[in-house]
Amino acid sequence: MPVASDPRPAVVQDHGGRPFRLDVVPGPLGPTGLTAIDARWRAENDLSVGQIVLLDNPLLREPLSLGQMKPRPIGHWGTTPGLNFLSARFRRALRLQLIRG
Repeated sequence: MPVASDPRPAVVQDHGGRPFRLDVVPGPLGPTGLTAIDARWRAENDLSVGQIVLLDNPLLREPLSLGQMKPRPIGHWGTTPGLNFLSARFRRALRLQLIRG
């Protein structure tokens, strides 16, 4: 495995033995990395709202109608944004751990 100073990304195998590249560079996040984490966090929040409020169609692939709304939503929004933020941040930490071995 490459060390943190190695500019080449690591090649790691997935569960099927197929190689894939981890293009995560250790160190502070730049503007691109922050934008990617923010985009993932927002997407996870959108999906969470869809799961809480909608019966079907959380990706809004068809126009939204009243029939798709739950009559009584189960769950609440309270902890969802924080958990989604941790999920988005930990995804990078896990990739860095795979690179370092």
